[in-house]
Amino acid sequence: PYDLVGATLTGGLARRPLVLAADFGNALCGTGASEGINPTGASNPFAAGTFSGQIVVCERGVYARVEKGYNVRAAGAGGYVLVNAPADGEGLVADTHFLPAVHLGLSDGRRLAAAITAARAAGGTLSAAIGT
Repeated sequence: PYDLVGATLTGGLARRPLVLAADFGNALCGTGASEGINPTGASNPFAAGTFSGQIVVCERGVYARVEKGYNVRAAGAGGYVLVNAPADGEGLVADTHFLPAVHLGLSDGRRLAAAITAARAAGGTLSAAIGT
């Protein structure tokens, strides 16, 4: 088992499968112009029903942190993990998101993505919970 620690203000999600947004065509969980912290869904690259309650892992960059969560929730996600890009390193920000979410630093984010990829390659899935 992995014990990853991040920053959250909107935790409290029971164990669910984890998926990488990159596997659904968009690692940044946004497209077009960023809407910032007041999203309407115009930047959402995912169709409604793309996800079915999973925890979606998005990479940090370009789009507002809360905007990414808004987009994956509108597409059916149950939760959201934001993982830092190399430029962001290990710095964490706890935001109030539109769904249960956690922000991970670069090293834990890479560990998580590698574990999800390995589980999928073995024909399985990786599950997690988002605590408070």
